[in-house]
Amino acid sequence: MNSERFLQTSFHNTFAVNLVNDSDICGSLVNINNLKISDLKYLIYNEINHDIKFNYKDIDLWKVDITENEGNKLKHVTTEDDIKKKLGGKKLVPIHSVKKHFLEQLLVDENIHVIVQLPAAAVIIESFSMVMEKILENVARSSDRTPGFSSSIPLKERNMESAIKSISKNFKQSFYTPQTVAKQTLQFLVCCGAPGIGKTRYGLELFNHLKNNSEKVLVDLHSQPVPDPDFLSIYLDFGQDVELDCYDNNLTADSAIALRIAYKFFVVDESYQMQFNVFRQKIYDHFKVNSTIESLTKFESTINLNNVIQSIRMSRQLNDNRTLVILLHIDEIQIMFNYEKYWMRKGFTKRLLHRLALYMLDNKTFIQTFLSGTALQDVVKLKEPTSYNFSYINCPLLSMGACIEIVNYFAVRENDTNYQWTLDRSFIKILDDARGLPRAIEYILEEILERNLFKNHKNHPWNLTGFFIKIATRLDFSYNITTFVKEHKDLALTLLKNCLKSDSIERTHKVLKSDDNSLTYGELERDKHIILEDVDGKLFIAMPVYFIHLYNTTLNLADVILSEALISNQRSMEWQHWETFVAHFEMFKVNLLFASGKTTAKLNEIYPGAFGNEKTLSLKFKLKNLKGIAYLEHQFPSKYEGLRCRNTKVSHTWKDNIVFKNAASSEFGDSILRYVSEDGNGYFLCLQCKWIWGKDFQIPLKLPDVVGEHRKNLATLEKCDSEEIKKEKIITVLFTTRAIDPELTYDFGSAIPDNILLVCRDNFHQHF
Repeated sequence: MNSERFLQTSFHNTFAVNLVNDSDICGSLVNINNLKISDLKYLIYNEINHDIKFNYKDIDLWKVDITENEGNKLKHVTTEDDIKKKLGGKKLVPIHSVKKHFLEQLLVDENIHVIVQLPAAAVIIESFSMVMEKILENVARSSDRTPGFSSSIPLKERNMESAIKSISKNFKQSFYTPQTVAKQTLQFLVCCGAPGIGKTRYGLELFNHLKNNSEKVLVDLHSQPVPDPDFLSIYLDFGQDVELDCYDNNLTADSAIALRIAYKFFVVDESYQMQFNVFRQKIYDHFKVNSTIESLTKFESTINLNNVIQSIRMSRQLNDNRTLVILLHIDEIQIMFNYEKYWMRKGFTKRLLHRLALYMLDNKTFIQTFLSGTALQDVVKLKEPTSYNFSYINCPLLSMGACIEIVNYFAVRENDTNYQWTLDRSFIKILDDARGLPRAIEYILEEILERNLFKNHKNHPWNLTGFFIKIATRLDFSYNITTFVKEHKDLALTLLKNCLKSDSIERTHKVLKSDDNSLTYGELERDKHIILEDVDGKLFIAMPVYFIHLYNTTLNLADVILSEALISNQRSMEWQHWETFVAHFEMFKVNLLFASGKTTAKLNEIYPGAFGNEKTLSLKFKLKNLKGIAYLEHQFPSKYEGLRCRNTKVSHTWKDNIVFKNAASSEFGDSILRYVSEDGNGYFLCLQCKWIWGKDFQIPLKLPDVVGEHRKNLATLEKCDSEEIKKEKIITVLFTTRAIDPELTYDFGSAIPDNILLVCRDNFHQHF
């Protein structure tokens, strides 16, 4: 017997119901001779591709007899009167025998004999499907569904345990009656932090982990796994793909999210080439949506979360008893919070979470919502008005070990049998400059693959400076750092200074303490590029060297790329390159302090983290802007007049505001600059640079090693034939890659004599 669903009126929507001698009706066998119309409803109900809870007895059946040649009659059948008048339909009475209407007369196999009229609730679902069919009619599809490069990068140092535990707890609660579940026990997953730390990737891997471990996570009250669950990942990017804007202002939160889920599932996932704003406008046009209550009511009666979810279930051919688990990842939630002020009603986010929370109480269609973005403080503020709980997920910056493992994975994948070059100090520096920022690591890998370095690194010119600049440029394009620094110079200088000083901060603290209108660290994390790293419960600014380079270039603090001084010819990194870096970094940090408005500074500010006694660290000097670095042709102070730079051939006096890079083999500082103390005394700051590598690297540093450098400087100055220069005082600052002897029982810093400072491997992280 062929049947046709009312409102899907064409021969393409027909289906057959086979009547056998004995049919299973609600668990009992009913002989064909005793089959009632109500039993036929049950059989038809089980043939329909539906997923909405309605009683099969609420179906109405109409007897008709329509040949395929009469198919045009079906096009405009939309009411019961149409069935009666246009099709000659007769409504079948439930208690009548099927045999009376169908089995006693010859039925033509190709004809339609029954029109199935679904109850009103089911008709809404059918009409939603019809709307989607009409919207997507004649829309082209794309054949390119290649996943993004970032999804191919191995996931490292991301903990799934707490998130999976929250999902499991939520799912188990869905077996309780909703009235017995406290809102405080329902957990939304939240991952907040700076852009590029891997929040989107975490959501993807969380879904895969959930899907692959469902038998342990999706269990009922008796700890039994749910049989054969279906899984669906829905990713909504509120920042780009499905942004909230003024065209959503009159919608309920329910319809706004339903519209976006429908777009993702029916359009994006099916590869239709249609932008969201076009999709939304087509649906608005279909329902003739305007600002009137009547048009919005009609729209929302169809485009709502229940209908969209039920249509998804129908599309995936899920029966009533099969569980559908959806991980709904809403990204860039800061856009959602910003949208609140434009929405016609109040509390868009609160209403949205309330609506989504209901699906954490449904074990047949269970939706776990995962919120991510940069607006941590706004999420925290939601806890009290919503009463829901938020399970916070941490996406920390990657360790150096993890970065190396990721690179090695790609080396093996690209069949690079000799990838030891990736452990070369030059390349390690390129990785280290990323400071573990996943987006920067991604750009480095893309650049390596584009240059085919894994397979052709021996023959390919390895321009480290060019490579560094290329990565910095891409990051600048992604984060818009240069524009920010130009527009917010005071903020940029303070951020850079705090980053270098390694001072802990709070998200609620204003960056410019004296400015009531200053942005907070949390606001900069949310809206800009600032990365806040949690270290043992304290927050610090984590700034990749690529960012520092962009700050330096824009603020013109130093006259060369800082990183270039360190990465230039790294394969043969020796004393001279270490000396060059220290000299340029000296200029950079002093000019940073001066540009921040400081006219004086103590040595513990100029050399943050340095070891030395309190008297020396408290010495205060007048600051001036350092105008450059002069690479001297001669050794100072043996020659002190007409100090000529070998690069520019420009002569300087020893009192100029400049960093002097001493000539090779000098017995005085490797670099020298002159300060004047608050009381007017002149000081030479002698920067001694010891790049120790190889077998001597592990030899511990002892106090006589440090004191010996200072004595050498004093002795050299004493030999100078200028009485004026000999009156200058000396402070020796030793920069060395060695570490202090860990067996020393005394405080190394306080044991250092006056006028000596030490920057070594133990405090590199504080100083650099």
